[in-house]
Amino acid sequence: MKRIPSIFNEALAPVTPGPSSSNTAGPMRIASVCRQFFGLPITKASIEMSKYGSFTFTYFGMRSDLAFVFGLLGHSPSDPGFFGAYEEAKEKGVAIEYGFFEDLPAEPGEYVRLVLENADTGRKMTFCGASVGGGGFYLESADGCAFHTGGYHHEVLLFTEPAGEVRRHDMVKAILAIAGDPEEVKVCEGPDKLLYDVKLADEPSEEQLAAFKNIEGLRHFGYAKPAHTVVPSASRPPVFETPAELLAWCEEHGRSFWEAACDYESSLSGWTQEQVIAQAGKLWDVILESEKKGYEEGNDLRQLLGPKAPQVKDFYENSPQKIAGGILDKAAPASLSIMEWAGSSGTIVCIPTGGASGIVPGCLLGLCKEKGWGREEAVKGLLAAGLAGVFMAETDYFGGWGCQAEIGCGVGMAAAGLVCMMGGTVQQCLDAASMGIQSLIGLVCDSVCGESQVPCYIRNMTGCATALACANAAMAGLDALIPLDEMVTAMMKVGRASRSIKLNSMGANGTPTGVRLELEETERQQKAVDEKLGKR
Repeated sequence: MKRIPSIFNEALAPVTPGPSSSNTAGPMRIASVCRQFFGLPITKASIEMSKYGSFTFTYFGMRSDLAFVFGLLGHSPSDPGFFGAYEEAKEKGVAIEYGFFEDLPAEPGEYVRLVLENADTGRKMTFCGASVGGGGFYLESADGCAFHTGGYHHEVLLFTEPAGEVRRHDMVKAILAIAGDPEEVKVCEGPDKLLYDVKLADEPSEEQLAAFKNIEGLRHFGYAKPAHTVVPSASRPPVFETPAELLAWCEEHGRSFWEAACDYESSLSGWTQEQVIAQAGKLWDVILESEKKGYEEGNDLRQLLGPKAPQVKDFYENSPQKIAGGILDKAAPASLSIMEWAGSSGTIVCIPTGGASGIVPGCLLGLCKEKGWGREEAVKGLLAAGLAGVFMAETDYFGGWGCQAEIGCGVGMAAAGLVCMMGGTVQQCLDAASMGIQSLIGLVCDSVCGESQVPCYIRNMTGCATALACANAAMAGLDALIPLDEMVTAMMKVGRASRSIKLNSMGANGTPTGVRLELEETERQQKAVDEKLGKR
């Protein structure tokens, strides 16, 4: 099934506790979906990762451990109590184990095997999958049956005994009689069972779920709700898919960049333009709250660096030493504030990732404050940034391709949003986005201690400056020359090459200081987790 990227699923998503979309939101979503498929109270969960994968560096620093546990407990990302996940698991009688194993693949880096158990029934299920960046994830097997889900649909898993073609045909016929018009029904083989994977665009009724459970010969039934905001359907194709098609659409229909964003998302979701704008408004409210919270005194980042956003804001507003930067004087501290709130695992909008979540909001906040603009203009800019991000979605905004795919995409998105807010043309929005990627092509992802602090904070702040420069350059008539989609392809090529020679471990994190801090911080955090699990 072809994935069509959505503004609210990919570019302006997820809404999650920070600090990371791939290492916090992704694990939480994986755990939540597996819990739903399991369908019974969990009494024991084993979180198993590759000894050679990325989780060895980020499992504690980016709070993947807490995210897994929080999701296994059935929480949504906006629920309170994230830092108390281990204590809650203990209170509810859920035993948590974790470990790093040699038999699991090193690639993709955020690969995980979850083993869930229910002591009362003896039920035990094993799921394998990975977080792939930007909050995206997939599961590739359930109890040894190979299947694929990215959490985009209402999904029913039906396990049966092995069967021949006639029985399979009858089973599919029974499923179709219940489901009506599903998006997909796949028969997946396991070593000692069959799995029927049913994807639905609409939420099944209680009657439908009961009918699925009563199918003859059923071993196990599992149902999971979508992990994403927009549920795609083959009956709702996008009105355009490429920048060239976007230009043609806008010319034919007389649409601006942000209006085309509404058209695009409406075509995928079935929502009205008003509903699309309302959803963007909800995201803007989260952004405003995250900026406000980041400026408050006493945020507990529980990482290498303590909070500095209030101090930085005061410097930009009051210090005679400040080198004046216009809009940047408001954008840069706002971006830091949001990043620090993310660092304290406050709720943020990942645009397009947790590690780059300060750039687009910082730029839009800076421009709105400078111009005295309100919510309406900000939401238009946010939608425009989201549409630019859709054309970058094939990267998954994945830090494994380098920071070019996080900061670079964030800069391109912000530049497009700024141009749109200033009344620029559709072509200028696309050019600004292309120049944003051109400016940062090849930038490696080298976070120290696997935490989104150094050099992530300063890259978000300087990312605002780069986005402003790209926006002005595009509106001034500087020719981007290379189309946006071609720059995205180039970014992927550079990302694969840099990953193959491990450039992501040769930056700030590869310095003597970075290596030393990595060892010290990992030991400290692992000790803290082991104490909560009663291992020390």
